[in-house]
Amino acid sequence: EQVTEMGLEPITGLRREGYEVQANAASASGYAQVLSQAAELEQVAQRFYSEVAEVGRYLLAGVARSFIRLARENEARRLRLEGLPRP
Repeated sequence: EQVTEMGLEPITGLRREGYEVQANAASASGYAQVLSQAAELEQVAQRFYSEVAEVGRYLLAGVARSFIRLARENEARRLRLEGLPRP
């Protein structure tokens, strides 16, 4: 999608603490744990994009659609990660 115009309005109601994830592939004990951390990151990103889209729909519809698309892409990646075989 193409966004040709965007208002610089602050987005309120989102707090960083709600989207922080403690993930460190270097400290993961194995492949299954890395996959689990990756899926968790995708889930948090999906939730962030969905919530920004909800807030942003009042600002500009094109921006909200872009965030909805990003959220769907994260959800699809999370589902693929969760479907990978674990040793």
